[in-house]
Amino acid sequence: MNEIYYKNRSVRACLSAAWHQWTTDWKHLVKKTLWAVVPCALLISTTIYLRIPNKTLHDWGVENEMSAFLTQSVVYGATLVSCLLAGAALYRYAGDRSLKKCVLVYLLPMILGPVVVLVAPLAYVILHFLLDKTSKIRQTGSYFRTGVRHWGSLLTVMILVWLITAVVYAVLCLPVAILTVSQVSAQMGALQGDPLGLPSCFTPLLLAVLTVFHIVIVYVSYWGKLAFAYSYGSIERQEYEKYTLYRS
Repeated sequence: MNEIYYKNRSVRACLSAAWHQWTTDWKHLVKKTLWAVVPCALLISTTIYLRIPNKTLHDWGVENEMSAFLTQSVVYGATLVSCLLAGAALYRYAGDRSLKKCVLVYLLPMILGPVVVLVAPLAYVILHFLLDKTSKIRQTGSYFRTGVRHWGSLLTVMILVWLITAVVYAVLCLPVAILTVSQVSAQMGALQGDPLGLPSCFTPLLLAVLTVFHIVIVYVSYWGKLAFAYSYGSIERQEYEKYTLYRS
């Protein structure tokens, strides 16, 4: 499938191509990634729930400090692993690479997240290893120099993706924000001795809404990652055409 990325495109065309693939090939995308997205969404939702004030969990944690510490450590660790798998699953779909290789390469941006943001060429290097089966570690410097030459287009795609997804996230998070604020207000009152004042179904409802929200968020983020893939493919095509012209 990754041959479709290698075409000379403008920044706008990269975003449009990613949207077209995201909307027309969504069944295949979901089939290839749902196994990683659902556990990721469940664990992120559980992590958020554990961080929200909760009198019951607070009392249990005070009485069972070691159990609470171990439980939270396992949940937080599993959340990081699930996020890694969810990101790798997309590039397994996009680049037709083995899951093991995608996990190993995708681990780098998770560790160097702020650096990737500041140094756009490094994002190009990572995409090279994720999408190009012929990539070689000894040529990393060459890949980085190519990313530097196209730093402007890479940064432009990054900024546009962030702006568009930020607007989408802001709209989608409204139900989650309302439920979370209600939970925090009620639990803060309960910690001070007031009645809880929430129905018994509120906690399952909150977890369900959080999970659905994060499933949608992950798939929205997939569109942004596909846009980066098209940007990478466009750069590769430009470099190939430049090389062919030079050789002729």
